[in-house]
Amino acid sequence: NLAQDVLGEAVDIAGVALRLPKRLDGLINRLEDGSLSVGSHKLERQVARLDRVVRRIVWALVFGALLIAGAILRADDAVFGTVLMAVSVVPLLYVLLARRGN
Repeated sequence: NLAQDVLGEAVDIAGVALRLPKRLDGLINRLEDGSLSVGSHKLERQVARLDRVVRRIVWALVFGALLIAGAILRADDAVFGTVLMAVSVVPLLYVLLARRGN
């Protein structure tokens, strides 16, 4: 019956309306206490992935800088230039071997 359905919905709405002030008060208390936490696992995974990508980019830039500096300096100082170029292998290996997370 339509009247019973409407009455049932009205009772449900009234129940929610009666509980709402207590729930809002609890929420405000948690906000004031600093105990309210909102978690998003998907967001955390995306931030972690972005962090890994940024680290790999930084290491790639370090590799490029060391390699180019070594190549430029090699004309004036063969030993120092060669050392820089050899050391550039370390960040290159990090970039290539770093675990690729999801």
